[in-house]
Amino acid sequence: MRIYLKANQKLKGTVVYTQPSIGQWHSFFYLHVFSLSMQLVIYLYTKLRLFKCMLKKELVHFKQMLFVLFLLGTWTE
Repeated sequence: MRIYLKANQKLKGTVVYTQPSIGQWHSFFYLHVFSLSMQLVIYLYTKLRLFKCMLKKELVHFKQMLFVLFLLGTWTE
């Protein structure tokens, strides 16, 4: 809720309370939706980066395990 003074009033005059107009509500709503969507994008991006990092580590472990199995297979023959 915004507080406005009438133009012909002094600073010590009475305060007039006005409701925000429809355009102000719409801009506030769109700004809110935009900020929420940006938070969601940042959250998903960090999750994806963590997932890719974990995937790389798992891939390295998988390659090492395959190499060890290959060595064991050649060693036992």
